[in-house]
Amino acid sequence: MDANERRDSAKDVDRAAPDTVEQQVDADGGSQVDQAGRDVHIHAAVDGQPMDAPNGRVEARQVVNAFRGEATNVVEAGTIYGNVTFGSGSGLGSVGEGSAVPVPAHRVVARPELSGRVIRALTDESQDDMLAVTGLCGAGGFGKTTLAAVVAGDRHVRDWFRDEVWWVTLGEHVRDIELASKVNDLTARVSGVRTDYRDPEQAGQHLGAVLEGRRCLLIVDDVWNEAQLAPFNIGGLSCRRLVTTRISSVLPQNAVSVIVDIMSPGQARAVLSEGLASTGGVDWQPLWALTGGWPVLLALANRQVQTYARRGLKVAAAVQRVAERLAAKGPAALDPKNPAQRRLAVTATVEVSLDLLAEPDPSRRTRFLELAVFTEKNIIFQQTLEIYWAYTGGLDADEVEQLCLDLADMSLVQGYQHGQRPMLWLHDVMREYIRFHTDADLARYHQDFLKSYRRQLGIAGSE
Repeated sequence: MDANERRDSAKDVDRAAPDTVEQQVDADGGSQVDQAGRDVHIHAAVDGQPMDAPNGRVEARQVVNAFRGEATNVVEAGTIYGNVTFGSGSGLGSVGEGSAVPVPAHRVVARPELSGRVIRALTDESQDDMLAVTGLCGAGGFGKTTLAAVVAGDRHVRDWFRDEVWWVTLGEHVRDIELASKVNDLTARVSGVRTDYRDPEQAGQHLGAVLEGRRCLLIVDDVWNEAQLAPFNIGGLSCRRLVTTRISSVLPQNAVSVIVDIMSPGQARAVLSEGLASTGGVDWQPLWALTGGWPVLLALANRQVQTYARRGLKVAAAVQRVAERLAAKGPAALDPKNPAQRRLAVTATVEVSLDLLAEPDPSRRTRFLELAVFTEKNIIFQQTLEIYWAYTGGLDADEVEQLCLDLADMSLVQGYQHGQRPMLWLHDVMREYIRFHTDADLARYHQDFLKSYRRQLGIAGSE
């Protein structure tokens, strides 16, 4: 297409998408922009050999130029063979590899009781003179990352932060040089200048200097320890931080913590019925109860219901069949068998937290699994665990208390209350998971529990 056609095409794109920003480009592929704090990508799909891309990168027959700024219209795009698409990243971490806000694989169910609290905390004017951190805390698979993505795309948030919203994803094993590289990547996206610090603290100090004076939002997803978060919390007081973690103790003491827990019955029904054509008269209550309102399990149940429906079952019968599988074999019965999808599975979600729990002492995993004996009520008194775990693991009262604190900190239990009668309580679905997961050892665990009380009471034959 000629220059006029390209110009008209770009204008059509701009009218169709309010967030689209047209980029003024000179004939050599450079840029002439007004620095107005927005991120612009130019994607030039080349039919022949990839052309040179100053300040950009070449990826599999596609040239990607990333520019920072804002302009009003396209003047000339030079000689390009193929289609040209103009689009704004709107600051949502769209510049730089691996920086995009994640897009959920399914429709997002609104959780305004949580997103509203997060947005209010992030846009609180009273925190301007201090490092403001908001944390989304909760067990794996409860929707922390999804909620952060919803907040990142909220119109009020984007307006308040002037479309400067940056996203970085960490993970359990990111540390040292890899962590420094993550910080360097973020600095490059914000400033346009790449640094190569190998020490996370030095990289973080430079990032803090770059963020200074910028009214922006930095989202740090999937944080596992304080050392991972530290480089992102240096300087930049005008920058707000939103952190997702399953380990609440990684957050600074002054952080606003929002617990991401189970979905309400209405929210759960919305997930369970996603993509199903006819759900009239379907009784969702048994399936909601068996999933415990756990989003990752709700999504897996929905996938199974859709599978049965595609194979001829009516939705009501498909729901009943999935409920029967859950009741018979527990939450892991719905785990996908495809290795590529294992990260979405219940087993993988729980196991990664159990691995962390067991790092200082492998026997701590066994202590957690021994909670399978508590099947009637979710509340478990610490005094009971002191008797039980003294017998099975030789733990004293202080060690039991510390383990309870760690279980709560890692979101492996729903809560831990340290009052006159300290107690913890399990998520329904977690209780069911460990009960089915320990099926072969369950009888022995029950025997050990009885023996622990026999020994406590001084009854002969406790061994």
